[in-house]
Amino acid sequence: MDTFPVIPLLIGLSVSSVKPAHRKTSAAGYTLSAAAGTVKKKVFVCQYKVNSATRDTVDTFFDDHQGGAFYLASPDPDDAATCTVVFDQDKIEWTALENTPGRWTGEIRFKEV
Repeated sequence: MDTFPVIPLLIGLSVSSVKPAHRKTSAAGYTLSAAAGTVKKKVFVCQYKVNSATRDTVDTFFDDHQGGAFYLASPDPDDAATCTVVFDQDKIEWTALENTPGRWTGEIRFKEV
C-alpha cells in the first residue's frame, strides 16, 4: 500500500472522531438508536499551502488512489502514528494565492478505515 506524500506546509488542521449510529423515529415519536460499529474513526481535514509541483504530485496521487486505502503519517502533532485512510471527498480544489505566482492553498479530507 502506498503512502500519501509528506507536505511540509500544513496551515490548518481539524481532527474529529466519528462513531456512527443508526437512528430512526418510531411511530409513537420515540428515537431509537444503536451503534453502527464498535470502533471510532478519525477524520482529518488538512489545509495546505503548496507550490505548483507539490500540487501536481498531490493531484496525481489523488487520481491514482481515489476509492482505495493508503497510509497517512498522522498530521496531528500530538500523534506520531501512521494510519490507513481513504480520501473523504470526490475532488481537491486548489486556490491560487494572490500576488504569489506558483503558490496554492487547498483542503484535503482523510477518513480512517
